[in-house]
Amino acid sequence: RQVAPPKVAPQPVASKPVTAQPKPSPMSETYTVVPGDTMWGIAQKFNLALDKLESYNPHITDFSKLSVGDVIHLAMPQVTPTPASHPPAVPVPPVPSMPVPPQNPQSPLNLPMSERRSLFSSLVAYLKKLLGV
Repeated sequence: RQVAPPKVAPQPVASKPVTAQPKPSPMSETYTVVPGDTMWGIAQKFNLALDKLESYNPHITDFSKLSVGDVIHLAMPQVTPTPASHPPAVPVPPVPSMPVPPQNPQSPLNLPMSERRSLFSSLVAYLKKLLGV
């Protein structure tokens, strides 16, 4: 004979509110060179194209000669300008604006598209008649 498991009423479970954890920004990821590292190996390790990795690291002049302790950027480094790093403000001369021709309320351009088409068709028919085409 089989014994049924006892029925247990479901108990409410206190749940913690789910909050999204901020992911570390890939824009700030770096890698420190250890003995035996090459740019190719670092690119492979982080699944990056070698030319991209090199473009992220303009501070390295010879990619074939990495030194232990060199800091390699794995993404384009974020540059946060500081107030002292801004060049002095240079006044920009105003750009002369193009004069806007006055609007003619009787211009065919102010007609709805269907009326413009009709007007155009009439003009074409008149010109064909005038030219004998």
